[in-house]
Amino acid sequence: MDIHKMSLFLIVGTVLVIFLTKTLLDTARSFKIKSKVLTPLIVTIALYVTGFVMRVSNNELLIDLGIFLTGMSTLFATLLFTLGIILGQIKYHNVSGYKRKK
Repeated sequence: MDIHKMSLFLIVGTVLVIFLTKTLLDTARSFKIKSKVLTPLIVTIALYVTGFVMRVSNNELLIDLGIFLTGMSTLFATLLFTLGIILGQIKYHNVSGYKRKK
């Protein structure tokens, strides 16, 4: 892949990250959520898009790094949501007065 196509992919990826970040922050503001809460999601999106841009190059090293970045960002997002669900359930059961049988 020549340098012009790679730079075009990089520009499109950057615009996509900026657009998604702006959308997330606007949504957070409408629900009165602090923007630092969304930082892990924004980082995950940036890593995924960067990895995807690396995957479309013809350089084998960049393709391998791109696959690693997309895989790790997907795993991170999955673990983040799973942890949120588990901690939410623990907090819900503690708040609602649920007592475990011993």
